[in-house]
Amino acid sequence: MTGVTSRWSSTGTTGSRRGLPLLVLAFTLGPVPAGAAASPRPADVMLDDPDPGRMVLGPTAVSHPRGRFRWTISDFLVHHLDYGLTDRLQVGMQSLLPVIYVGFFPQLKLSLAAGEGRYIALHIHGGIFWPYVEPETLRSLFTGRFALYGGGVILTKVMRPFTLNVALTAYGLRYGQKEFKYVIEGYQPITLSRVYYDNYWALLPSLGAGWQVSRRVKLNLEVHLPVGDFVDVGKIWLIMYGVRAFGRETYIDLSFVLPVYPDLGEIIRYIPLGIPLASVGLQW
Repeated sequence: MTGVTSRWSSTGTTGSRRGLPLLVLAFTLGPVPAGAAASPRPADVMLDDPDPGRMVLGPTAVSHPRGRFRWTISDFLVHHLDYGLTDRLQVGMQSLLPVIYVGFFPQLKLSLAAGEGRYIALHIHGGIFWPYVEPETLRSLFTGRFALYGGGVILTKVMRPFTLNVALTAYGLRYGQKEFKYVIEGYQPITLSRVYYDNYWALLPSLGAGWQVSRRVKLNLEVHLPVGDFVDVGKIWLIMYGVRAFGRETYIDLSFVLPVYPDLGEIIRYIPLGIPLASVGLQW
């Protein structure tokens, strides 16, 4: 009986040693118990848009985080720098590449959260735009100065992966011409010196939408309907659309601006997709 017991114990020990790794493997590869969810891989997590404060060109009601900068360059001509003073207050400055003309347009946006994913903001901005060369250099061009000022209310709803944006903004434009120089070949230049100002106004309601189609890609669309003393209601529409590819801190936009008006057929054959607009940006 002793020998039998000894052989049985030896066999049982060997079987246990062989069965333990199989048991561990079965629990490792087995199905996930009900109610337990596997953690998503990093590649499956949707990244946050580094520039949620802008659709294509128009601003949204989402403010930049406190203490963070955002720098955007559009077509190498317009530079836009934002800074979050607080989580609700954002200041910014737009400037033009100084080629014949220079311009500076400070901005301010006060944003408030109105519930989960809902934001409302007051956006104010203005600035000046003028040439920096002498009239003799421009020859027959005039030395006009522009002053732009305005602001409005923006409503934004964020429902990942969708964003809806509605804005109503009003603008004023003051244009001053101080000198007009006309040159005719073979004759002495004729200089007409006078000063006068023209004032214009515009109301710009807009509707925008965004759709983050993948982890790093977002589609944006904006529709604007300008109303003012220079255009009748409904005669001109501005449609802006594009795609944004981004990482955690950088982004690049490829967009198009399509003006829709009665004589659109004259230029649509040359730019069927609209006027191209490329932007790159960085936040830190």
